[in-house]
Amino acid sequence: MDSANGMYDPVSFSNDASKTGTFWGTQPVVQIGDVPSAEDGPIIVPTLEAIARIPQTPYQLPDGYEWCQVDVTTPLQAQELHELLCEHYIEFNDTFRFRYSTQFLLWALCPPGYHRNLHLGVRETSTNRLLAFIAGIPSKIRIRANVIKCAVINFLCIHKQLRSRRLTPIMIQEVSRIAVHLGIYYGVHTAIHHHHSPVSTVHYYHRILDVRKLVDVGFYHIGRGATLAREIRLHAVPDSHKTTGLREMKASDMDQVIRLYESHFRRFGIAPIWSKSDMQHILLGGLGSGDPVNGRRPGQVVWAYVSENQKTERITSFISFYSLPITVLKNESHHMIDAAYLFYYAVDVPTESVGDATFHKSQVHDVVHDTVIEASKVGILSHSPLLFTLILFKLGFDVITVATWMENQIFLRDLKFERGSGHLHYFLHNWRTAPMGDIDGDDFSSEAEPSVDAGQQVGLILV
Repeated sequence: MDSANGMYDPVSFSNDASKTGTFWGTQPVVQIGDVPSAEDGPIIVPTLEAIARIPQTPYQLPDGYEWCQVDVTTPLQAQELHELLCEHYIEFNDTFRFRYSTQFLLWALCPPGYHRNLHLGVRETSTNRLLAFIAGIPSKIRIRANVIKCAVINFLCIHKQLRSRRLTPIMIQEVSRIAVHLGIYYGVHTAIHHHHSPVSTVHYYHRILDVRKLVDVGFYHIGRGATLAREIRLHAVPDSHKTTGLREMKASDMDQVIRLYESHFRRFGIAPIWSKSDMQHILLGGLGSGDPVNGRRPGQVVWAYVSENQKTERITSFISFYSLPITVLKNESHHMIDAAYLFYYAVDVPTESVGDATFHKSQVHDVVHDTVIEASKVGILSHSPLLFTLILFKLGFDVITVATWMENQIFLRDLKFERGSGHLHYFLHNWRTAPMGDIDGDDFSSEAEPSVDAGQQVGLILV
């Protein structure tokens, strides 16, 4: 929690990363204090000789534990992983925990081209309980002028009772070993700890939607001299769109959406390279099933919208966000924060406006403005077990969270996003490039417009 504003920050991190400093000193990563390289490229060139030095057999686990693959396409194993992450992945002050649904895990871990053997688990031999997990997701990523195949490392989670067993280095080595034998020689991961030199750092911001609820659960604190009524008024959501023709994205939009994405994401120093099937999975693969009720389909985890010129049927922008609820512990009134996270977006720039920074900023601002409105309208049905009756009530997302990747600095102040306490470092494995998008010094508290370096921002989001 932030001592100033009480806001919670979602992050991806190694559960015991603070204990792995010696380990990272042995890995092919840019070390703290290294002089930035003049040229981008591998730290260890993946020659046949270098690959031959990688073990053919798995790294040894402590006695009583064994490696396994976790198949999230099967309900039982997906539920096992769901329970492990909900109980042991990320928790803050015994107050909040992320709640990754089985549908979310299927969407996040199984894009086109995924490898099940990179969904690596550790089980207790005697009970077969799943006690640890790490995922490597094959991805094609552009880092400045180079396109490389990477394993995006995510969901490193170790049961609290095993934190003293030093499993983190072994798990990272094993998933890296498997990746190399699949022809993947580079990696990307994020962490809150500075265990080696990051390529970039982002900060988290929050747009409060349900002020009363977030104050009740301790997610948001009212400042000295302010009142709840004033905060509710200040955080009220506009009821009109600035972007015309906004509608839900369809599969038939993919060709135009890819065109927008490729044009827009050239601006960033690090960004995914996606095929049509990749993008369809990322933006439409988590839509759930059936008809929406109060704006949601059963099992829905991602929402995607396009703005379409109704005369020409040309799509001029798209935007997406995903849902990741937060379990609230030790609160009798509320048991979940319904959190939305801004995801990928892109805007079209007409030929006559290419190079017009003001026009581009206006387009980004307006399309995100409308997402704030949509997020506040998406409703859910909930109940209060405290009353021992099923009391249904309709409410929208409680908060929208963004980080300062892409061009989010453009709209943060105007759309009333407030800075939280958290930050996130991006790290590369076996790839060297100069740092990009260094925004550690920006607090956006002055009246000056935050600067945006179009060629050096992060365009890669890890969920």
